[in-house]
Amino acid sequence: MNVSEIEYRSLVSVSALSRENYRELADLIYDTDPYIYPAMFGNRDNAACLLPILFRDGDSMFCLENVFVALCGRRIVGLLLWKKGRLKWSPELLKRLAAKNGIEISPYLDDVAKEYVDMYADEDKDDIVSLINLSVAGEFRGRGIGRAILEKFFAGKHSRRYELCVLADNKNAVHLYRSLGFEPVEYYAGFSVQGSPPHAVRMRKEENEWKKTGKKEKEPEKKQVG
Repeated sequence: MNVSEIEYRSLVSVSALSRENYRELADLIYDTDPYIYPAMFGNRDNAACLLPILFRDGDSMFCLENVFVALCGRRIVGLLLWKKGRLKWSPELLKRLAAKNGIEISPYLDDVAKEYVDMYADEDKDDIVSLINLSVAGEFRGRGIGRAILEKFFAGKHSRRYELCVLADNKNAVHLYRSLGFEPVEYYAGFSVQGSPPHAVRMRKEENEWKKTGKKEKEPEKKQVG
């Protein structure tokens, strides 16, 4: 595969998504975080069944308008799930779909909604684009596709302020985000249903007056974790 042949675009511009495409979306999202999505869906098979339905039904978080993808031919090999402004997401649709399809819902779903998803609902998110998930298929990693997804997405000028959260020990991801202008604004205890919470960092990229004038923000305080 030649990386130059990869195409980057909003998912809504991709015509006639196949069943395989929806499965690719589900797998990429499920693989993004080892804590969040197993707790939300229970297992990969549940996610593969329910996520495509959520996308087709127009869920407020899992919707085609909020996905920017990398395409290799007709295969989705990378994605960015994003949301501008406050995210008002409820797990009730997911619960109804699970019941309708005979799937036992994860006992931790409400915890995910409360402890993780709700952090995207703050009023201060009104003018911010939250980058919720960035994922590249395993065999396509290490080829600059994640960087290219972000660069192509930023070229669309969706906002002057972007924010994301990442596990602090994901050094490659943290390095990538820093190289694209993101800076840490908060260190905190991440979400986990078992064991000690992972160390996480909130990062922000913004074009504002303090950058233009050369002013620097204070180094974010590191909260005690674990």
